[in-house]
Amino acid sequence: MRTIIIKRKLIIFIISFILIFIIGISIALILTNKYPLKYENEILFVSAKYNVEPELIAGVIFSESGFKQYSVSNKGAVGLMQLMPSTASWLCEMMDIPYNQNLLFNPLYNLNIGAFYLSYLIEKFQEINVVLAAYNAGEGNVVEWLSNREYSVNGKILVTTPFKQTNFYIAKVNNAMIYYKSKLQN
Repeated sequence: MRTIIIKRKLIIFIISFILIFIIGISIALILTNKYPLKYENEILFVSAKYNVEPELIAGVIFSESGFKQYSVSNKGAVGLMQLMPSTASWLCEMMDIPYNQNLLFNPLYNLNIGAFYLSYLIEKFQEINVVLAAYNAGEGNVVEWLSNREYSVNGKILVTTPFKQTNFYIAKVNNAMIYYKSKLQN
């Protein structure tokens, strides 16, 4: 009788272990499908070059283009990091590199400009959600929101923005960053 009880407990343990393993693999597959990761070497390169966390760059790419190299928004933003050609041109002047609109679809060129832009915004605004708001809605809007008590209590951190899309964007990038932090190691 005691042998039967031990065998049952062993069978239950083995079945439980197998189920936990299958559930773990399923969750990993779901997250991998939800959060694709391409251009890892390029992300790590520009991350180190501009001292921007790689998970931030990956989170922005995920939220902007879903890692689709040839993505073009309905407003004309281009490439992995969805750079507006006029913004990219201005950034290239600041970076002292030639601007070529056709190269905005080149992953390394696009990531180089986008990561530089993130480093510029980080230096200017410091707080990550403010940086993301500026990347999404523009620096001018963010400066205005920071001076408005409805959106910022101290002029440095945004509590919210008047744009639902920007609020959603900030949350989306932050969620993606949590996943990419474990995937991108410097």
